[in-house]
Amino acid sequence: MEDANRYRSWSAKLTVFLGFLVFLWIIVPPLRIILTNSQKTADVSQYVNIGSGKATAPVRSVAGVATQGGAPTATTPSSPASGGSLEGPSLYGVSSSNRLAADVAMAVMGQGGNAADAAAAAALVLAVAEPHASGLGGAGTAMVYTPADGKVMQLNYRERATEDPQKAKIGSYSAVPGLAKGLEYLIATYGTAKDEKVLIDPALKLAEEGFQMDTTLYDIWKHYQFKGVLSKPAEDLFFPNGVMKTFIQQPELAKTLRYLKEHGLGSFYREPFASEFAALTTGFTAQDLKNYTMYVEEALHTKFHGWDVYTPSPPLSGITLAQMLQMMDQVKFNELALGSPQYYHMLAQISTIAYHSRYLNIADPLFVPVPTKELLSQAYTQGLVDRIEPGVRINIPEADYKPTPAGARLAPPSGPLAAGTPRVPPDGPSPFMDPRESHTTHLVVVDSEGMTVSMTNTIGTFFGTGEFVKGCFVNDFMKKFNEEPENPNVLAPKKSPRSYTAPTILKKNQAILGIGSPGGARIPSMMAQGLAHHILYGMPLEEAMDHQRFFTDGTVIEVESPLPQNVVDSLTQMGYTIDLREDGLYFGGIQGILWDGQAHILQGVSDARRGGVWRSSLPQDPAKPKP
Repeated sequence: MEDANRYRSWSAKLTVFLGFLVFLWIIVPPLRIILTNSQKTADVSQYVNIGSGKATAPVRSVAGVATQGGAPTATTPSSPASGGSLEGPSLYGVSSSNRLAADVAMAVMGQGGNAADAAAAAALVLAVAEPHASGLGGAGTAMVYTPADGKVMQLNYRERATEDPQKAKIGSYSAVPGLAKGLEYLIATYGTAKDEKVLIDPALKLAEEGFQMDTTLYDIWKHYQFKGVLSKPAEDLFFPNGVMKTFIQQPELAKTLRYLKEHGLGSFYREPFASEFAALTTGFTAQDLKNYTMYVEEALHTKFHGWDVYTPSPPLSGITLAQMLQMMDQVKFNELALGSPQYYHMLAQISTIAYHSRYLNIADPLFVPVPTKELLSQAYTQGLVDRIEPGVRINIPEADYKPTPAGARLAPPSGPLAAGTPRVPPDGPSPFMDPRESHTTHLVVVDSEGMTVSMTNTIGTFFGTGEFVKGCFVNDFMKKFNEEPENPNVLAPKKSPRSYTAPTILKKNQAILGIGSPGGARIPSMMAQGLAHHILYGMPLEEAMDHQRFFTDGTVIEVESPLPQNVVDSLTQMGYTIDLREDGLYFGGIQGILWDGQAHILQGVSDARRGGVWRSSLPQDPAKPKP
């Protein structure tokens, strides 16, 4: 009897234990994801096979590409800078929000491809592994540094409004997507692979065979599961019967990628694909796709504490980032104690003024004259700096945020600046913030010769409009236009809305730093803070980007918790409202690679706030495992 009781006791305990494990397996999907991730997701880098040798044919021409400012449309693939080959093993790396994309980029460069090849292949993998954030239904911008000529070019394959006045509406509608055109141009002009088919293969195989989502992806998708933003085809694929899949296969996207592999990325803009795709969207026509044009030009340039900064031109926010960096130099920002009340106050004022200037001046330069040279001048930013007072929060008068005719926009805000009641409640919208474009993905690739690609791709907000066309979510970029007829960002046919994105490349002597971030309205401010921590305060790259961040719309300071009470009290006395936030995802996700071929140094960062990894060809220090 005693043995029987003992048996029943152990049996009951075992049953409870097994039941608890089942509970964890069902109720706690992130644990299941961690335990099964390595078992279910194939090594996607095995699908990389770029062939032997590099392409020797002349650079291939691409239809639908225009230049601005006399920029060349083509360049030869990168070659080593003067001084010959590098000593030691090949030095190359990648930083991406997704490990599968990073693995593919490293495999491409490991087989002799360059940064352009690797970035294109990785961008297509991101379209599969992060379909909510970027994809063929979206657009983007790539900054490309070629050491052979020392130039940084901007590939602007941004979205454009439809030509059809009946479809041109502000709201959750789609603009004409540019990603396929941009990748086609990147490969044809800068790549070394023999053809683009081999760079499409990894994404195609991943879409067919599937992958196990990571915890970051799980958290994002779970957040959007019941928001009603997805069309029924998307719900049926990703949330069958209301239950979110954690192993993702995308047969319709695989079919689209196979078509593009067989007919070329440019076939996205030709018949019959153009008509088939456009017929299922709400924002543009097949003719819009056929007429789509991307633009290529030299990047904007400024200086920051001894570094050359190359950042994108309007309608992107490179000018805003550059102005913030210039103002930090002008106020000797590095003399402020990191984390002090004056540190937060000064950066808040710099951000507020730069964002206000953006609202009044930045728009698509094909439609609105943008005084780029003047906006980047030291005299202009010094005029902005002169309006900042220690311990006094700027209160921009109502008259100064109303858009004015083009000729009057350049002037800095006028009138007295003083602490006071905000024009809107602390939880209300900023008077000079655009509708927020919250969600993008960023990728940085540097090859063994120093060629660097810093690329930001997006479909707007997560899942775009929710429309699911040929396996792709379609962008919702039309909501980024402003409605006021006098606003430079007002809607017009074929116009690109302005964007907060700012993929950037910095150079100092032989060092190259490619950097960028998602995060919508917060992007320029987050990047400025990260660069200040690294360049002005001397923090190692990873520490600099991990450091506490904050964002302000001029009245409210949203800051990563915790913040010392004495700092909160001081900022409150200056007229700010403090909002402590626990959600690190809100503050962007900086990706970056610092490369110095001469010193044989490679450092990377992949922001812990949004997951991701960086990879390096250098042997890893056993004490510092490879991310």
